[in-house]
Amino acid sequence: MHQNTPLYGLVLAGGESRRMGSAKAALEYHGLPESDRMVDLLRRSCTSVYVGCREDQLSSLPEHHLPISDLPRFAGNGPIGSLLSAWTVFPDVDWFVVGCDYPFFGVPAVEYLLQADASEGWSGFHNNETQEPEPLLGIYRQSLQETLFQYFEKGGRSLRKFLHSLEQDPHLPEDPRWIRSIDTREDYLLTLQTLRS
Repeated sequence: MHQNTPLYGLVLAGGESRRMGSAKAALEYHGLPESDRMVDLLRRSCTSVYVGCREDQLSSLPEHHLPISDLPRFAGNGPIGSLLSAWTVFPDVDWFVVGCDYPFFGVPAVEYLLQADASEGWSGFHNNETQEPEPLLGIYRQSLQETLFQYFEKGGRSLRKFLHSLEQDPHLPEDPRWIRSIDTREDYLLTLQTLRS
């Protein structure tokens, strides 16, 4: 990131978690809800940390969370809507975006991304096997802002497809589990066993 550009954190908690059957942000892997863990994780390196959510979630968020609800213009479009809402509210910052379904994402992964080449518009990980970018873990820099808004206005709704259009070298996680998303109840229970063993 540019040395004069603040880095803000955005914890994505607006998913409906249909496959999981309950809110992923409220699941506990490490003794506290994942939304709390991710907020605490980003506070180590970000000037401010916000929780991206749907408007109907505002009344149920914990009081200690700073929310940014999806603006009407972007509502109903998932993570891209949350990021664009955040950039509309705070346009002069870089955003460190994290989802709430990555229980192996921790301090080593954050430090890796913070040390990545700041000239790249996005610092994030690619899947070791598929080479696909993982859009819900990474730093989105101001240099991408205008292009991302234009992409949305032209009908683009996928952050992954947007990242595919960027010309930059892929970063592979040192531990593939950093970017492992937990999406079902069965995977949640198996992950708990792994973390506790």
